[in-house]
Amino acid sequence: MNFLPDLAQKVLAGEKTVTRRLASDNPRSPLSAADCQLVPGRRYAVCPGRGRHAIGSAQVASVVLGPLGQLDTAEARREGFDTVAAFEAAFTGINGGVYDPARMVWRVELENPVRRWPVGKLEDTPCPGCGMTGTLQIVQLMHAAPVGGFSLAGAALKFSARLRPDLMCVECPYQVTGVFDGRHAVFPPPKVAGHPDTDGGGTHVRP
Repeated sequence: MNFLPDLAQKVLAGEKTVTRRLASDNPRSPLSAADCQLVPGRRYAVCPGRGRHAIGSAQVASVVLGPLGQLDTAEARREGFDTVAAFEAAFTGINGGVYDPARMVWRVELENPVRRWPVGKLEDTPCPGCGMTGTLQIVQLMHAAPVGGFSLAGAALKFSARLRPDLMCVECPYQVTGVFDGRHAVFPPPKVAGHPDTDGGGTHVRP
């Protein structure tokens, strides 16, 4: 799914949980009004613009066809905007024309975003813990996981050690464990303080 660069970042941060896409009259379009090809439960790439490489992915929770309508403030914030006016300006800027509440759109709800980082080099991204830039690093650590309750020595837990990426800050205690996805490391989104649609971030999601 393509987003403006700043909105793509908000999706991965859990600050944008809804996106509206114009329903197309073309039956071959993936956003056809007759049959949207976005499937609830399926994960889709999050791209910061058309033709750009994915910087993460998000799972589609629901897809509902309906008129664009007039959003309230809570829904505008689910779209990643502080005000209704900001959403309307962005929507018309992306889709052209004037803001018409009667236009038919697909309301796509997103959940469980995961971010992709190149293993080895990390961009100057603010740390979710302390807010400082240039302090995050990816290290590869061994993590033990139980694999069963039986061993040749008797009833005892058995563990398997796996190499996983950890995103760590050198200036504060922030640390989160991710998984490898090809040549990328994937991490759960940081906590979003005060966000109306999240419990603060947390559950790890494997791609």
